[in-house]
Amino acid sequence: MAHFETLTPSTESAATWYVSSEVCALADSERHLGHAVRQGDAWLAFDAMRANRTGIGFWCLGRFANVIAAKRAIESSTGVSTEAWQFDGHLMEPASI
Repeated sequence: MAHFETLTPSTESAATWYVSSEVCALADSERHLGHAVRQGDAWLAFDAMRANRTGIGFWCLGRFANVIAAKRAIESSTGVSTEAWQFDGHLMEPASI
C-alpha cells in the first residue's frame, strides 16, 4: 500500500510565482508548490504538494478558463497566498499560433 504525505508550505520564506506565457509555477525556497499549464485556451492547475490517485503525478485541481482562476485554485489548495496572480491579466488571452 502506498503512503502519501501532505506537506505544508514553509512559513519561513514567501512563495513566489514564476511566470511564462505557457507555464506558471509557485515555489518557496524549499519546494515546488504547484503549477498551471496552458492547454489551448484554458489552463490546467496542479497541486504539487499532493500526489494524484495513482501516486505517480501531481494532484490535478481542474481546467480553468484563465490563469487567474488557475492560480487562485493552486493557492487555495496549497494554503499559500501571494496575490501575485492579480497582475497576470495579460496571460488570460488565448495563445497565438
